[in-house]
Order: sequence, then structure tokens, then C-alpha cells
Amino acid sequence: MPVTSIASRGILLLALAACAGGEPSGSRSVAAGTTPILPDTQTVDGVLVMRHGADAFARAPQWVLDSVPEVVIDGGEEFDLTHVYMVAPLTDGRFVVGRRSNGALMMLFGADGTPERVLARQGQGPGEVMAPREPITLPGDTVLVVDENNRSMSWYDPNAGLLRTAPAPAAGRLSCFGGSGRLSSGRQVGLAACTGPTGQGTADAAVVTFTPDGGELDTVATAAGIRMVMVEMRQGSARFETPHLLRLGQVSSVAAVDSTIVVADGIGGYVLRLLAPDGAPRGRIDVQLPPRPVTDAMREVVIAEELQVIDEQSESERRAIVIEEARRLAREVPFADTLPPYLRVFAGADGMFWVVDQEPPGSTTWSATALRPDGGIVARLTGPRRGEGRWDGPIRFERDRVIVREVDGDGVVRFGVYRFTGPRT
Repeated sequence: MPVTSIASRGILLLALAACAGGEPSGSRSVAAGTTPILPDTQTVDGVLVMRHGADAFARAPQWVLDSVPEVVIDGGEEFDLTHVYMVAPLTDGRFVVGRRSNGALMMLFGADGTPERVLARQGQGPGEVMAPREPITLPGDTVLVVDENNRSMSWYDPNAGLLRTAPAPAAGRLSCFGGSGRLSSGRQVGLAACTGPTGQGTADAAVVTFTPDGGELDTVATAAGIRMVMVEMRQGSARFETPHLLRLGQVSSVAAVDSTIVVADGIGGYVLRLLAPDGAPRGRIDVQLPPRPVTDAMREVVIAEELQVIDEQSESERRAIVIEEARRLAREVPFADTLPPYLRVFAGADGMFWVVDQEPPGSTTWSATALRPDGGIVARLTGPRRGEGRWDGPIRFERDRVIVREVDGDGVVRFGVYRFTGPRT
């Protein structure tokens, strides 16, 4: 369906993953001087519930973000980053960057943020990519890329290039695949099959673990998939219904922290489910924040952003869509009634994971919370939000730095690597 190509960009968002790999940031733990906010605990139906009050974030230690990025990843004219949401650092300070649309590409950037080489170009041959998911960095800086269109997994050496390509296991489940860190056992964790066979309503997504050699993929649990609604499409005199993303709906995500899988699907509010590697429940973190209604002002901001995207389509993109129908959909596709409790969860370092807030549309800042599997809130981190899109902001957390997707005043996408320190005194 050509018109849905604009809205389907939201599917890219599950590719904003924090894949645990090498640790290129500093050796010190920022959390060393921090006293976490501990939860109240009780066992409910055999599950440990770790509960925080609505004031927990205000009471949490506040870490400090540098005002200037340490590194700026900028592709220049040759490597346009407009459609890039995937960056993975290597242990030597370089970065692997993936582009999923407008010419699929896997690129290597130097430690100074400048382009070095292309790892994979668009195509269907060995090592080529059509719809790559985020690069997963393995020990030794081998880079694993899952491609759902090619139904393949490819391994690359940053210096030598392609090592091998193999069919992806259970390839039919790679829809919306997102790798989300590595367990202490060495198995990767991911989320797959996000919309189910029909795409309507809230279908289950599969929480999967798999070996990095691509030989074994197991579903260990389920999470709520992308929230979808049925929308009337118009092509000439034809009318038909098709699934569409619910705007400002919750997008599920998962992360691996040592031997724990964290599931963030928004069910029950600001709730994070903690699972054992086999999917068995270990606990639940519950921050009792009040729901936030989606207001008319929020809707207007989102509609204006989508209309701007339509108006800025390239000539090739304009040939692929019906502009007026796209504008109608931008004005009429339904919104969620309330904002999601959070945007997504990321793997971190030092036994922590990060949960990024869902900011109201038009917000000029982003905020994130560092938590531990024991329910402790370690710290809060806030930074300026440079960009209008829902997914402009943090895309990966390391030990003492965060990679942030930003858009400058000229509309050029870049990624800033910022260090943070703590606690604030």
C-alpha cells in the first residue's frame, strides 16, 4: 500500500536498540557515588513487586550531562543520516551505523565521528542488506546484522568486511526484530513479530533469546506488540481498511541485564517485568505515576510534524505515494487516549538498565532513569531534545556516556556522544 509507506516509518522505531557489546566508554562506574532510591516490596501471586511512589523520580539522584558532545557522528553529503536510527559503538571507539530505508546501508565511522567505509550495500546477495536491523556487536567487535527482508544473518569484521552470511532461524518471526542486549550466558535477547498476522489491535510480540552464531532461537515469553488501529484507505473510488500505527501508542521493548530480561510494554502503567533467561517471572517494578491524557495541543504538534515530512518527500518518494491521501491520513489517523508511561528500555552497564521517558510532543528536553533489577532507582538523567520527532533523543547508553539522535537547525541529522557524571552536588 503506497500511502502507508510514510506511516510505516514508525516500524523503524523498534530498531532503536541498545545491543550489549564491547564497552568503549570509561572504566569508572558513575554509580559508585550514588545512593539509589529503594522500593517498597511485597509478594503478589508469587511475584515480587517492587513499588515506588509518584515522587520517586523527583527524589532520585540527578546525574549531569555534558553540554557539548564528546564526538559528533556526521555523515556529510556522502552518508546522509536522515533515515538512520541505529548506532553501535565498538571497543576501539569506532561506530557501526545502519540505515534501513532510502537505500539500505551499513557504515563504519571512525572514533572521531567521520565516515570510514561501507560494510554492506543494498542488495540480496551475500552480505548485502535490504531491511537491516540494528547492528549487534559481539565479543571481538564482530558485527552481527539481522535482515528481515533477506531473511538472513550476516557477520562482519569492521576491518576485513563480510565474514559469512547464513539463513536466519525462524525467519518468519523477524518482523520488527530488535536485538536488546546480551545475557551473562552469552545469549542475545530480542523482540520479534511485533504486530501478529493481521496487524489489528495489540497482538503479542515474542521475547526471544538466541545464540550469536545464529543456530538457535527460542521464544521465552510474550509482550504486547505495537498498538494498531484499522484505518480507511482511499484510492480513487476504492475504499478499504488497512492496519495503521496508533499514534502516540506504546511501543514495546526489552533489554538484557546480566541474567535478567526486562520487558517494557506499558501494560499496567509504568511497569517493568523482570524475567529469568527461560522466561520465568522474577519480579515487577512499578512506579505509580498518574496517566497523562493526550491533549489537542499534542495532537496538533504530531500532525504538523507529519505534514512537514510529507511536504519534504523526495521526488522518488512522491512518486510512491498519493500526496493528498497521505495528508488526509496525517490529519485523521487516531491517537492513543493517554501518553505511554515510557518510550523504551535500553540495556546499560554495571548491572543497570535505562528507561527513557515518553515526553509530550513538542518537549524541548528528554529524561531517562537508570534502574537495577532489585528495583533500585539509581539516577535520573536529563538533556536537551534537539529534534521534533518522537525518536529524537537517546538511542544507546554506555557506562558513562549516551548516544543521542539530534537534528540541527538546518534539518541535518547527527548523533552526539555525550558523557555524563554524577551525582550532582
